[in-house]
Amino acid sequence: MKAETIEELESALLHLPAADRSRLATRLIDSLEQEEESEISAEWVAEIENRARRLDVGETKPIPASVVWKQVNERFGTAY
Repeated sequence: MKAETIEELESALLHLPAADRSRLATRLIDSLEQEEESEISAEWVAEIENRARRLDVGETKPIPASVVWKQVNERFGTAY
């Protein structure tokens, strides 16, 4: 199967049996999630390491979760 445009590819794929379309959709979604996870993971690891370092050297102080939630609730008018 050779498709010249994305529209032709889409049309050809939509004519596949449901099981094949389902398998392809799952693989495509998985490939997107893997890309997102690797990008996010690297960014979050760097952020976590930076935050841990700042706590370790005393640049920042931890804030208790109860205080954070109180501030969130006050700001957004919510309550938990």
